[in-house]
Amino acid sequence: MHAWLQDFRYAARMLRKNVALTAVMVASLAIGIGANSAIFSVVDALLLRSLPYPQPERLANVWLHSPALGIFRDWPSPGQYIDIQNENHSFEQMALAQSRTHSLTGREQPERINGLRAQSTLLQMFGAKPLLGRLFLPEEDRPGKAAAVILSERAWRRLFNGDPEIVGKSITLDGKPYTVAGVLQRGFMISAEVMPSEEPMDKLDVFLPLPLAADAAQSRHDENYNIVVRLKPGVSIRPGCMWWDCRSRWWGMCAARCWCCWDP
Repeated sequence: MHAWLQDFRYAARMLRKNVALTAVMVASLAIGIGANSAIFSVVDALLLRSLPYPQPERLANVWLHSPALGIFRDWPSPGQYIDIQNENHSFEQMALAQSRTHSLTGREQPERINGLRAQSTLLQMFGAKPLLGRLFLPEEDRPGKAAAVILSERAWRRLFNGDPEIVGKSITLDGKPYTVAGVLQRGFMISAEVMPSEEPMDKLDVFLPLPLAADAAQSRHDENYNIVVRLKPGVSIRPGCMWWDCRSRWWGMCAARCWCCWDP
């Protein structure tokens, strides 16, 4: 013990005599510890920790792959979604979605908020639960139904003061009335890692239905949508991508493209 104390006092004296060297050593240790902590946080989030969704290993995104155009991951259109839906043999559930901003009016001040238009299966696939009200119904995937909206818990508290009677009330988005169908439970979030988008996915305020009209199969130019799927039990995809069947009627017109299914 006495020898250890002597060594400690000697080391302390040497460090006091070389202040610059001591500062460099302390800074190096701090940078090294900080870098290792940051790297571990990234690895933990991306590789070690499971995504907060039911059976996340069965979730995947479907992208367009256009090597002839130099585009290796591109958003599909509603028409291409319908192509996949008609030829699907591997997916238990499918959902089309599109993020965008909306203008919330009818309050003291209009406000731009982030929203997601999606089919009813999307929130189910991500395991969303309502705090108030309900989720979207399958019939709301078809046009002609009353316009409904679901609020995030954060938006419900921030924009509507946590009104417990909010379900059934009307709000105005982009000049159109929507009836509040529900409020999602606190903490629900769609990660950009799972569903990349041009809008911030972790700050979604509202969720709207995405009904597909009868002519949606001809809508192929607006390639700004996400397709999220849940694989059937026993179906797997190798890391990277898997090619969809390129023999569909659509491929006769655009043979340079292929579906790419990307595991999040």
